[in-house]
Amino acid sequence: MGSIDTGDKSHVILLHEDIKALRQEMNSFGREVTDALNKLVKIEEKQGFMAKAYESLQRQAEKAEDKHDALELRIDALEKDAPMNKKVTNWVWTLMGAVAIGVITAGLKIFGIV
Repeated sequence: MGSIDTGDKSHVILLHEDIKALRQEMNSFGREVTDALNKLVKIEEKQGFMAKAYESLQRQAEKAEDKHDALELRIDALEKDAPMNKKVTNWVWTLMGAVAIGVITAGLKIFGIV
């Protein structure tokens, strides 16, 4: 039978140690890859949440813009009516002045002053 001399034994031991070290490195590398993938998944989830939040904010901004446009239209309509309102207000003040003068004149006639 062939016997293994000490030089061959040390060679086998070195190969065994090298293989053991490679396995440990591969296991370590596998854990690092798993950690990196988990981090990527978390980043993608956060990006998904951020995309949904952005869409929600965009919808809210569009609604606010629609409300702004509606208010602008209302203001424009009121501004168009403002000159007419001013005219009517002047008529009312003139009428109230005429009524006041009429009441004063009537009072003076009743008391015989005029």
